[in-house]
Amino acid sequence: MPVFWTVSHSTRLVVTSVKGVASLEDMKGCVAAIMTPATLSYRKLVDLSEGQLALSREDFLTLDEYVRKHSGIGPRGALAITVGSDDGERQAQLFASLSVADRPLKIFREPQAARAWLDTQPSCAFAPWLMEAASMMREEAPPPE
Repeated sequence: MPVFWTVSHSTRLVVTSVKGVASLEDMKGCVAAIMTPATLSYRKLVDLSEGQLALSREDFLTLDEYVRKHSGIGPRGALAITVGSDDGERQAQLFASLSVADRPLKIFREPQAARAWLDTQPSCAFAPWLMEAASMMREEAPPPE
C-alpha cells in the first residue's frame, strides 16, 4: 500500500504520506483508518510530495463522499496538503474544490510551510456527545479498591 499514516495524540496531528501512486481504494483505506471519533478533530497533513493520486474527477467525488460519510460524527480539524508538482497541485485543488468547506484547508509546496500553518490552527474540540459519553463512563466506573 503506497499510503502511510501516523497519529500523534499528544500533538493532535495525523500525518499521511503517499509514496508512489495511490488508488481510490488506497485512499479509502486510509480514510477508514484515520477518520475515527478519537482523531476526527485532529489537524491533518497529507504529503503528496513523493507520490501522486491515480484518481479521476469521479474518483475525487467518490472519495469526498466517503470522507463525509466517515466524518458525520463531529467537527474535523484543519487539513494541509503538500504537493511536489504542478499535477499534484491540480489534484489537490480539485479535491479542495469538491470537498465540503467545513474546515480550514490549504495547499503547500513545502512541508515545513504546511506544518507551520497547521501549528497555528486549533484542533477542534470533541463533539459534545463524545464529551458527555466520556463523562458518563467516568461516573459509572467503580471506585478503586
